[in-house]
Amino acid sequence: AAQNFANAFGDSLFLVLLNRAGGEFMCLGFLAFTVWLLEQFELFETLASIEIDGVSTPASGHVYLELVENVHIQLFLGMVLYFIIAWIVAKNSIDRNMLSEQLRMDWIEQLKAGTAKNLHTDPPALRKFKRWRVHFQEQGVKEV
Repeated sequence: AAQNFANAFGDSLFLVLLNRAGGEFMCLGFLAFTVWLLEQFELFETLASIEIDGVSTPASGHVYLELVENVHIQLFLGMVLYFIIAWIVAKNSIDRNMLSEQLRMDWIEQLKAGTAKNLHTDPPALRKFKRWRVHFQEQGVKEV
C-alpha cells in the first residue's frame, strides 16, 4: 500500500535521475568505443595525411587522437559534475516536499482538534508553512 501511495505522483526523482545518468554514461561508453575503433582502423592517421590549403591541421594521427580523448574526458567530467548537482537538487527537493507534506498533515490534525487558529503556539516551520500556503491560495489561485 505504501508503494502505491509513493507512486501516486510518478517515479522517484532519484530513479529518474539514475535512469538518465545510465543513458548518458552509456552514450559516453559508446563514444569511447567508437574512438577506439577509429584508432584501430587508423582513421586519425588518414585525417592527418589530408592537407587543406590555408587550414592548419594536426600533423599526426596521434594529435587527433589526443584531441578527441581530451574532448571525451571533458564531456565525462562535465557530466559527472552535472549529475552531482542534479542529485543535490533532487535530494533537497524531496526533503522539502516531505517537510511540506508533514506540515500539511500537522495542520490537518490541528484543524480536526480545533487548535489551528493560534499561530503563536505553532512551531516556526508550521507557522511559515501556513502563511505561505494561505498567501498562495488567496493571491496565486484566485480564479480557480
